[in-house]
Amino acid sequence: MVNIREALEAVRRQAPERLQESWDNSGVQILADADARIDRILTCLEIESSVVDEAVEKGAKLIVTHHPLLFSRINTIRDDDPEGAWIIKLIQNGISVYSAHTSFDSAPHGTNQDLAEKLGLMDIVPMYPDEADPQAGMGRYGHYSEPVPYEVFSAKLAEICGADGMRAAGIVPEYVQYVGLCTGAGAEFADEAAENGADVYITGDLKYHEARHISDIGFCAIDAGHYGTEFLFAENMADLLRRDLGSNVEIIASKTDINPFV
Repeated sequence: MVNIREALEAVRRQAPERLQESWDNSGVQILADADARIDRILTCLEIESSVVDEAVEKGAKLIVTHHPLLFSRINTIRDDDPEGAWIIKLIQNGISVYSAHTSFDSAPHGTNQDLAEKLGLMDIVPMYPDEADPQAGMGRYGHYSEPVPYEVFSAKLAEICGADGMRAAGIVPEYVQYVGLCTGAGAEFADEAAENGADVYITGDLKYHEARHISDIGFCAIDAGHYGTEFLFAENMADLLRRDLGSNVEIIASKTDINPFV
């Protein structure tokens, strides 16, 4: 077992809160018992009813999410509201929640780095390096030693992120060697990726006019889905916490499929 504070500090080591964007709400969402000693932690993309049930069933007293449970201000907590019902059930079961959102996107071993490594890219660097830690920062660039046929590259991406809903916008290149990416919703970085010579840019949540613009500038972006580029968080964070906390606590990556698209 570990003290809840020790567990939270381990999460902060993987996702330093100073790296989060100014608009974000990474950090403690619920501290159900400040003196708790815990033997199980559940990692997941985000909270929803089946994830809460999974945590209760498995006896996890801390849930580490990517997307914050509390993003906008809540004026009331009601059991006839989905979010309110989750909060009530979590507190009733003594389950704390910590969210590592953009703090983990920018972290040296976070979501962007993880996707870049899974794609087999080399010389991976942040698109926007952090001044204090050049290995941290939003987005990633990386390259292959030799050009890869687009069909091979896109098949690899589909294998990682899931092919459902994956789509390309703009001018699809014959070969891919230099890649830019930002997990989640990062369409605003597409222009910079094009200007820096990327053959393709990967993100999620591309809107129509963003796709139109990408086509107009003769670039290519792949929308691999917000869920598709970020559900990897659960396994990635679980692995990092296992290395940090060792055998003192069991780290469980959620197996619940919470993709809202069918």
